[in-house]
Amino acid sequence: MQIIERTNNSHKILEIDKLVKNKFKWEWLETTVDVNKKAIPLSEWIRKIDCPGKAKCIPCEKIVNYGSHGKVSLVEHCNSVDHISKVKTLSSNERLPSSFTGVGNKNDAHYGIHPMFVSKIQTTTSSESTTKPVTSFEDRTAQAQALILGVVAEHSLPMTMVPVLIDLAQKLSKDKKVLDGLSMDRTSASYKMTYGLKRTFHTQTLQSIREQPFSLNIDEATSNNNKKVLSVLVSYFSKTEGRVVVEHLAALELENCKTSTIFEALCDLFELNQIPWTNLVSILMDSCAVMRGSKNGLERRIREEKAPNLLDIDGDVCHHIHNGTKKFCAPFDSWVEDLFSALCIDHKYCVCNLLGIKFTAPERFLSHRWLSAYDLAVSTLRMWSAYQVFYYAFIDKAFKADYWPVVKAILVACKVSQPAKERIKAIIAEVGAKKMTADGQKRKKEIVEKVMFQERKTLLILNFYASVLPIMKRYVVLFQSKEPLVHRLNDEQVDVFREFLSCFVKQEHIVNKNGKQLKNMDLSEDTGLYLSADDMFVGSKAKQIMKGETKMDSVSENFKKLAITSYMATGVYLQQKLPLDNPVLRRLSALDPLAHGHSATLKALKQLPSLLPNRLNQEETDSYEDEVHRFQVDQQLPDPEQRLDEWWGNVFVAGKYPALSKVALLACTVFHGPMVESSFNTMGDIIGVKSASVTVETYASIQTVKYFLKARNTTALSYFDRVDVLYSPVNHILAVNMKTTSASYRASLKAKREETDENNRLLYRKTPKPLSKVQTLLNMRSQAQQEWQSHEDQQKKQAHKRLLKDLAFKKRIQ
Repeated sequence: MQIIERTNNSHKILEIDKLVKNKFKWEWLETTVDVNKKAIPLSEWIRKIDCPGKAKCIPCEKIVNYGSHGKVSLVEHCNSVDHISKVKTLSSNERLPSSFTGVGNKNDAHYGIHPMFVSKIQTTTSSESTTKPVTSFEDRTAQAQALILGVVAEHSLPMTMVPVLIDLAQKLSKDKKVLDGLSMDRTSASYKMTYGLKRTFHTQTLQSIREQPFSLNIDEATSNNNKKVLSVLVSYFSKTEGRVVVEHLAALELENCKTSTIFEALCDLFELNQIPWTNLVSILMDSCAVMRGSKNGLERRIREEKAPNLLDIDGDVCHHIHNGTKKFCAPFDSWVEDLFSALCIDHKYCVCNLLGIKFTAPERFLSHRWLSAYDLAVSTLRMWSAYQVFYYAFIDKAFKADYWPVVKAILVACKVSQPAKERIKAIIAEVGAKKMTADGQKRKKEIVEKVMFQERKTLLILNFYASVLPIMKRYVVLFQSKEPLVHRLNDEQVDVFREFLSCFVKQEHIVNKNGKQLKNMDLSEDTGLYLSADDMFVGSKAKQIMKGETKMDSVSENFKKLAITSYMATGVYLQQKLPLDNPVLRRLSALDPLAHGHSATLKALKQLPSLLPNRLNQEETDSYEDEVHRFQVDQQLPDPEQRLDEWWGNVFVAGKYPALSKVALLACTVFHGPMVESSFNTMGDIIGVKSASVTVETYASIQTVKYFLKARNTTALSYFDRVDVLYSPVNHILAVNMKTTSASYRASLKAKREETDENNRLLYRKTPKPLSKVQTLLNMRSQAQQEWQSHEDQQKKQAHKRLLKDLAFKKRIQ
C-alpha cells in the first residue's frame, strides 16, 4: 500500500479509480471541518493510497472507503469522535505537515499540491498560514467564473469562447512556472504565429506535396480593406492519417486579378517552395474567363506551360448550380428577393411567440451565397403568419376592415389565447401609431404590398422556390462535404439535371438517357418536349393557391408563363455548363467500391492510366492490367461502407494491388466542391477596415494553422497537450521555430526595408520616414490652428483699416 502524492504522475489516480463510482478528486482535500473552533482542511489527515476507492487517515491509521459516497465518507470520518480524539492527542506531541498549513520537515511529502508550488509554500511560515482563514472552494470557484465572464464582457468575446477559455486556463495552469513568465504582445503574437507555428505546420505540408501527387483548389477575393487575395488549398493523401487531407497552402496578395498576375504568383509559389509541377494532378477553379477561359484562361496556360498532364475535371459544378439558380429566379424580377432584403432591414419587432412560431431574425438576401433564395424562401414561409399579423398595423385605415378577416383567421388557426389576442392588438395599435421617416414609410408600403395586397403572387413564387430549388440544394450540400466524392460526381450531375428536366419535360424524352444524350437535347424551344403549363411541377401548395383563384384574376396565368421561362432558361444554362459528358469524370466513377465486379468498371479502370500519364513507373504499368482483372473478382476486399480514400488506403496498405491503389488514391485528391470559399469567411474578421495593419501573411498563417488542425480532426488544446508538463517531450522543430521567431521577424523587416530603399533609389525618390496616424493628426490640428490664427489676424487688420477709413471720412465731413 503506497501513498499517492500530487506530483507530475498523479494522473495515475484515473487508472487506479477506473472502476470506482466516485473517483478521487484533489479538491476534496480543501474541504474543512471544525476542530476546537478552527477550520482544518482534510489535507491535514487524509492521504490517497494506491487502492481503488480508498484513502488513509494518517492520525487514525485507518482506511476510509470513499468509493460509494465520495467526499461525504471522508468528511464523516474526520467529524467522528474517535478521529477528533486522536487528533487532539497527537496535536500536543507533533504537527503533521500540510500543503495548507506550512511545512515541517523538508523531506515531508507535499500531499495535495503540485511540486512546482513547493518553493512558494516553503516561504510561508506555519504561523502565517494558520492565522489566515481558508477561503472555501465554492467561493473561489465563483470568483474564477466571474473573472472569466468579466474578461468575455470586457473584450466583447462570444459566449462560445467561455468553455475554450476554461480549457485553455486548465491546460496552462499545469505548468505554473511557465505561465507566470508567459507574455506576448500583439506584434510578437503576429510574428510568432507566422515564423513559429505556421512555419512548422507549413513545412510538413510542403514535405508531403514534394514527395507525392496533390490537387489544388484556388479562388480570389477582395478583403474589407480592398486587398486582393488569392487563396490556395491543397489536397493529398496523408500516410500518417490514412486518408486524404485538405490543408492551406498559401494566401497571396495580388495587384490585380488578371490571368498573367495569378499565373506568375502561382509560379513564384511553386519555385520558392520547390514544389514540382509534375506532382500536380488537378486544379479546381470557378468558370470565369480569367480562370478557365478557352483562349487565355489560367488553366489552359498552366496546362500548356507547366503541367501538360493536368487532369481535366472541368470547372466548379457547385458554381454552375448556383448560377443556374440565379437563372431560375431571374424571370420573377426579384419580387421576393427584394422582400427578403426589406424584411431584414425592417422587421425588428416580433409577435411570433404569441402565435406559437419560433422567431428567427430575417436574413439579408445575398446573391453570392449558395442558394440564398431557397433558404430565405423557406424561412419566410415559416414566419409568414407573423409577418401578416404584424404588417396589418401599417395598412391604410380605408383597407383595414377588408384585411382584418385575414388576421382573425391566423389567430384562430394558431389557437391564440384571449390574453395573447389582446396583447397582439395592443402591439398593432402601438406600432401603427409610430412616426416613421420617409424611407421607413416607403419600405413599409413595399412590404405591405407584397405581404397583404398581393399575397397570392408572393406565395406562389415563394412556394415555387421552396418546391423546386431543393433539387439544386441537395447537390450543393453533398459536394461541399470534405469527404472525397469524386467517384459520384458524374452520376450526381446527371441525376440532378435529369430531376430538374422532369419538372417541365415529358418523361419519355429523358428516361434511360445518359449524360451525353441529355446534353445533346434541344431545350432552346418547345418542339413537343415540354409538359403543358398545367402539368409542370410547381409544388402542391402553389397548385392549391392557383385553384382558389377567381376568373377575374390573372395572377396564376402570369405565374405559369414566368415559370415556363424560368425552367427553359435554367435548363439551357445547366445543359451548357454541366460536364455531363466529361470522359474523365465518367471513368472516375469506376473507383466506387460498390461498382466492383462489373464489366463497365473493368473497362473504365483500364482507361484510368491514360488519363493520368507518367504517374506509374514501367514496372507498375506492366502489372496494372493484371491487378485490375484480379481486383474485379476479389471477394475479400474491405467493407465498402467507408470513405473512398480510407477504403483505397486500406487496399494500398494490404499491398495486393499497389499500382491500382496508387492511381485510385491519386484520383481521390481531386477537389469536387469549392472548399476554398470557406477560407474567405473569416477574412473579414482578420483583414478588415479597422485592422489594416494586419497583413495577408498573418491571415495566411492563421488559415494554415486552422486547416492543419482541422485536417487531423483535432483541436489546439488536444494537439499541444502533454501528460507530464515537466518530462513529456515537445516538438523539437516547433520549439526551435518559436524561439527564433524574433530573429526571423527582424530579418524580414530588414529585407523589406532594403527592398523599399532599392525601389526608391531606382525611382530617384527620397525615402522619408512616413508619419504615423497620431503625428498626422497632430500636424493637421496644428495647421488648422495656424490657418485660423492667420484668418483672425487678417480680419483684425481689415477691421483696423475700415476704422481708419471711417474716421478719415468723418473728419472730411466736419
